[in-house]
Amino acid sequence: MIISATKIALLRVLFVATYAWSLFLPAFISHLQDPEVVEGYRVLQYGWMGLFFLDVRWLANIFFIICLFDNFTGFWHRIAALSGIVLVIASFYLPIYIGHQDHLIAIDSLGLGAYIWAASLVGIFVPSVFFAKGLINDRTDHID
Repeated sequence: MIISATKIALLRVLFVATYAWSLFLPAFISHLQDPEVVEGYRVLQYGWMGLFFLDVRWLANIFFIICLFDNFTGFWHRIAALSGIVLVIASFYLPIYIGHQDHLIAIDSLGLGAYIWAASLVGIFVPSVFFAKGLINDRTDHID
């Protein structure tokens, strides 16, 4: 099965649009102390600080960008995509903490934005892992 470059471009636009949409939706919700809702753009903005605490799940966003610009081929892009899938899955199983004033609070539920974020990333990661070189047709269709 050959997939046209046009279809690939449309899928990329779709997943980038859903990723952007997820940034404006609630991603994390905490009811434990003061009710706290964290939108996706705040997670993207401050999530990198988790790297200081060896929480590497934020790197899935970087792998998303790497896989977005490949043509679903290449060994290192597949490694990035597999790593991204693992990090997305880990986001649903490992506890999440956010800074709240002078202490950390645990997130007890995920918002719609977290699920849309995961779907948009997996939508780019899965083809990068499973599509073999040669499945992409770079020819443009000409109508005579």
